[in-house]
Amino acid sequence: MSHDAWRVQEADYPASGSTEERLRFFLRYAVLAPSSHNSQPWRFHITDGRIDLYADPRRRLPIADPEDRELTISCGAALCHLRLAMRYFGQAATVEPAPDPENPDLLASVTPAGPHAPDDTDRALFRAITRRFTHRGAFQDTSVPPALRHMMQALVEREGAGLECLSRPESKAQVAQMVAEADRHQGGDPPFRRELAEWMRTGWSRRKDGLHARALGVGR
Repeated sequence: MSHDAWRVQEADYPASGSTEERLRFFLRYAVLAPSSHNSQPWRFHITDGRIDLYADPRRRLPIADPEDRELTISCGAALCHLRLAMRYFGQAATVEPAPDPENPDLLASVTPAGPHAPDDTDRALFRAITRRFTHRGAFQDTSVPPALRHMMQALVEREGAGLECLSRPESKAQVAQMVAEADRHQGGDPPFRRELAEWMRTGWSRRKDGLHARALGVGR
């Protein structure tokens, strides 16, 4: 499986390059964002010194995500990576969400907005981009440290959202039961299984999208 996209190096940042060259470099981190079925349902267009982020309808999941909710969240993750990379390399940005009511696929426009001094949080989150990967196997039977939970909640709130960390065993059991029921429902739906199979990749596949065997805990 090719990991070329993950081999981006900080040292390659074109600090003295043109605006377009720097924006293109930031996108190398944006495309490492997680997405449903690793469908990577985004397109980027650099024009007039800004980056336009589009949803890519060709990569929709009409069975698993009929209302494009997860598609939009996936594009939001790419936007978060883009903003984080810009901050890390000293570039502030302004984001205009849904700038064109006549084009619903245009989700946001990102424009450089002067210098930015990255802080410790910017640096820590940026370095996590290339270490992040999707794991669909069993997790370790250890608790998340309270300090880490509080930090994640603070970061999420900074983005205008919220994060609820479940601590009571009965709450965890309820969520696990709902997830298991949803898995049984989807697994029993032939159209869902067919759509999922279309995004499955073997260990020998040259495709750079989809669910590769290693992400599923399978050697090949």
